[in-house]
Amino acid sequence: LVCNQTLKSSRLLLYAYIWSCYCSVSLRYKSVLFGDISAITAWRRAKHIQTLIEREDIHNRLVFGSDYPVPAISIVTSTKLLAWYGLISWQDSGYLNEIYSYNPLLYDIAVKRRMKSPSTNRGFADCIFQEHPLLPPCGEPTSPPC
Repeated sequence: LVCNQTLKSSRLLLYAYIWSCYCSVSLRYKSVLFGDISAITAWRRAKHIQTLIEREDIHNRLVFGSDYPVPAISIVTSTKLLAWYGLISWQDSGYLNEIYSYNPLLYDIAVKRRMKSPSTNRGFADCIFQEHPLLPPCGEPTSPPC
């Protein structure tokens, strides 16, 4: 396993790397291996969002997650930082901040839908924000009750 400094400093990239290698090596687990995008907007992970957006080959294995109440903690997320990395426009930053003051959970989905890679101008795939056909529908128990 060859790790560069960026990979060592980022749990998000390390997880994505291990996950993509695991899927590539063993098709046996590919149908049951998923990841969520719940905490990607935290300021410590912001510099790695572009890589995750550009890895369109794994978007069908990602699902939306909010990690609530974390988005409601204003020191954890920063639209200015996302704008600085070019993931959202400065104008969007103002609009998203207004949404945040009204409803942090709505802000969380809005910011994740609005982010785009500055190099490709593409965002996360729509399938991430929809019910996934391989996962149980929302509200359905995954195992029988005790």
